[in-house]
Amino acid sequence: MDTTWVAVLTGDVVGSSKLSPALREKLHEGLQVGIDNLGSGAEGEIFRGDSFQIVLQEPARALRAALLMRTHLRASSPNALGKPMDTRVSVGIGKVSFRAGKVIESDGEAFQLSGRSLDELLKTRKRRLLVRTPDADLNASLDVICAFLDEMVNGYSARQAEAMGLLLDGMKQTEIAQRIGIGQSSVNQRIQSAHWPAVEYALDYFERVIPERFPNP
Repeated sequence: MDTTWVAVLTGDVVGSSKLSPALREKLHEGLQVGIDNLGSGAEGEIFRGDSFQIVLQEPARALRAALLMRTHLRASSPNALGKPMDTRVSVGIGKVSFRAGKVIESDGEAFQLSGRSLDELLKTRKRRLLVRTPDADLNASLDVICAFLDEMVNGYSARQAEAMGLLLDGMKQTEIAQRIGIGQSSVNQRIQSAHWPAVEYALDYFERVIPERFPNP
């Protein structure tokens, strides 16, 4: 068994069965771009055309990565769809007992926690974000954080999601303004209406507490 802690993200796109073949192709492209944008230390695969699984070597990045996948998908939704696409994302933090050539064929605590969490999201269909770790007390705290973040992201327009995604990726407001061709004041308006201070506060907590509870050598 691998002795390091990892995070596994499992995602399932909401309402994908209703998409036309052309839109499903764009969805696949969007998911792949989202995975690629997570950078080094992230290994991901798409399966069934509308689902994905990602392994992160740094568990502290997991919540940010989940938000990046959701904001990217909402921002890249085709206009023809009429509303932003979105995905359920379940995060499992744990060890890996078996590493296969493909991410989706690997196994271990992190994969099992992520898979069971996605089953929970699919069963209730009331939420689209969940994090599970071996620590039950921590899970209770993370449930509250995920519930608030979920409500925020569910309401993002494509423009808000675009600005938030770039901010989550580490860009400054001036850089975002230059990237998407609007003024900095407009960028600030979008991220404030998307509740960036609250999102940043939640991420700061997650990125501090996860390495403390699950330290890697």
